[in-house]
Amino acid sequence: MKPERQSEVGYPVSIQTMAGDGRSVDFGMEYEVDTYVFRRSQGCWYLARAINLRD
Repeated sequence: MKPERQSEVGYPVSIQTMAGDGRSVDFGMEYEVDTYVFRRSQGCWYLARAINLRD
């Protein structure tokens, strides 16, 4: 069964695989990108870091 998209996002999203079973997710345009780094531990995903978040 293929997972279904839950919602539409009105700006670019990029998901990249990282070493050690992690993912880096970038949201936004080139001049205002927010990056979220997720790691997996014991079968669960958790947010490890958030970068360049605006108020």
